[in-house]
Amino acid sequence: MVKKTKEPLCVALGKALQKARRQEGKRSDELAADVGLSASLWRLIEAGTCTLTSCHALSVVKALPYSRIEFTPLAVLLTAIEHVKKGEDKKEVCSELVAVEPSLRQILLQIGSVSENEGANLVLDYIRRPSSMDRFIAISLEMEAQAERLIKKMFPVRLSDESRKQLIPIFRDILELVAYKMSKRALGNERRRR
Repeated sequence: MVKKTKEPLCVALGKALQKARRQEGKRSDELAADVGLSASLWRLIEAGTCTLTSCHALSVVKALPYSRIEFTPLAVLLTAIEHVKKGEDKKEVCSELVAVEPSLRQILLQIGSVSENEGANLVLDYIRRPSSMDRFIAISLEMEAQAERLIKKMFPVRLSDESRKQLIPIFRDILELVAYKMSKRALGNERRRR
């Protein structure tokens, strides 16, 4: 019997998804149902024997909301895996993908030479949003309410509804600009630490 070797990218992604699932406290059958797959297929994916198709990327992101997995890098990684599994020249596929997505370079260069756990951590680092982006998203969702509070503090005299309606978009834009600059600075600091 010939033993088939597993694609290192599949193994790393499977371990990364397993780690994210465990961090959220979900069982594999629960997550499989959330993604729209059978429990046995999901276990094969986590084992690195099978992989997701890129059409499941959005379902995974929605099913693991606290893992901070982001759609775009996950879809890019799944596309890379699909091309490699089709038997296309791995080096050629990798160089084409790195040309399109330079941040994928580190994973593709290291994935075959690291342990499974290190590979999983590389993949998780790649597909997760930086924590500063989570803060930015949370801030931008409350901008209008923050603008209202700021207007009330700056203008203790009760404003007319019309005046308040005119001021809210201005203050919201100012707050969004400040939040954007703060998140950009935090993202730069996070990248320098790596």
